[in-house]
Amino acid sequence: TDGGVAAATEKLRSELDVVKARLSLAEDQLKAERAAHSQQVAGALRTEVLALTEALSKERREKQREITHLEQLVGQAREDLRQVQTSSQDGSELLQQAEQLRRQRDQARGMAQCIARQVSTLAEELYRLRSAQGAPAQASRQPI
Repeated sequence: TDGGVAAATEKLRSELDVVKARLSLAEDQLKAERAAHSQQVAGALRTEVLALTEALSKERREKQREITHLEQLVGQAREDLRQVQTSSQDGSELLQQAEQLRRQRDQARGMAQCIARQVSTLAEELYRLRSAQGAPAQASRQPI
């Protein structure tokens, strides 16, 4: 009977160890469940969500500032391009005006030379006519 009692005792101890292991596992699961649902975890999660929200808001503001800055740069580049186009058009217009003035100057010079030749021809004709009339005409001759 001592062998039977020892075997029964050993069996009970074995079952007790199994129950203790199950109890330990159940306690660990309960602790994990409580930790997951605890206020500390909720507070930590809230803090993390707030930090992430703030970081996202900051990134959005920075992105918006960057977009605004880039839009300003694009606008400025467009204005610079307009000015360059306008100045090249103005330069082209100035070149055309300068060319037109040169042509007008050349025409005026040509007309002045023609007038000078005609005046010279007339002066020679007048001198010849006066010379043909004789000496008294030479006394009344006036310089031109």
